[in-house]
Amino acid sequence: MILSGEQEAETIYKGAAYTCNNKFDKKRLVIDIGGASTELIIGQSFNARKVVSLNLGCVSFREQFFTNGQLTEQNINAAINAASEIINPISSDFIQLGWQSVSGGSGTIQALAEILSHRQQEIIITPTFLQEIKNKLIELKSIDNIIFDGLRTDRAAVLTSGLCILIALFNCLQIKELTLSTGALREGLLFEMLSNKA
Repeated sequence: MILSGEQEAETIYKGAAYTCNNKFDKKRLVIDIGGASTELIIGQSFNARKVVSLNLGCVSFREQFFTNGQLTEQNINAAINAASEIINPISSDFIQLGWQSVSGGSGTIQALAEILSHRQQEIIITPTFLQEIKNKLIELKSIDNIIFDGLRTDRAAVLTSGLCILIALFNCLQIKELTLSTGALREGLLFEMLSNKA
């Protein structure tokens, strides 16, 4: 089955809602940063109310901004600015619709959650935490040097590019904090299969 960007976003939202204990009674923004695209969904309960798929991914951004593996303030800021240019045209519509909470379950968000979990801190991603990780990456100077306690080695290659996209999302959408969602596309497809059988 091939899904369009918007269908994928709606399915990701259902997966997040399906695995959420409170069944998304309040309006929620769900973020999923993929390899080639980023899905943003505002919904309530199991219904997605606003859906967008942006041409913005951690693999494509790594190839565009970090081909030599070097990490500098200049190329990290260039990636954040490029992501912001893609997000800004849709930001006002999303902010106007509003939400009570933000969650996400992509690889980048999982990676950041693993770092927080290893520190035995609450799994809440904030602008301060994102800035801390950005500063540490600049200190490390190369993707090959990326080591954080709790971070799986297979997540290191696209951590920087995913972080740049997430920082841009926080800035453009005025996000204050984000929590981890355990459900995404796979769980959404499962929920749809179960719903069709019911």
